[in-house]
Amino acid sequence: MKSLLMVVAILIPSLSAFSQPGNVGDQVRALDKQQREGAIRGETTFEEQYTASDYVSINPAGVVSTREQVLARMKSGDVKLDAIDVDQEEVHVYGDIAVVTGREHVRGSFKAHVFDSWARYSRVWNLQNGTWKLLLFQETPIPNPGQ
Repeated sequence: MKSLLMVVAILIPSLSAFSQPGNVGDQVRALDKQQREGAIRGETTFEEQYTASDYVSINPAGVVSTREQVLARMKSGDVKLDAIDVDQEEVHVYGDIAVVTGREHVRGSFKAHVFDSWARYSRVWNLQNGTWKLLLFQETPIPNPGQ
């Protein structure tokens, strides 16, 4: 009887993961895609809903921005994104923390100055009260993306 209770105790939490639509990695990957699509459209709705109050962004130049600063920059219209193409994306889940890493090719303009850049990126998500919130976004430029 004790063995049966141990098996049930192990299986029930595992089965609950199958009852949810998609696995956690797929859910976080979908949120990342929604974030990119919203940024291309110049919308702040996603950022307002899914970034944590203590969110931090570190751009390729090493400049650190808060949630409020990122939202203000998006609302200003200074940044116009034409495309964000992602590859080599990986999602690692550690309980209520998910880390997304990948490579991105970003094209657009900042205050009418056109850019076409490659970077490695990391996003850290945290499950807060049943909702995934973005805690950190960090980009590192890739000078020679073909290497």
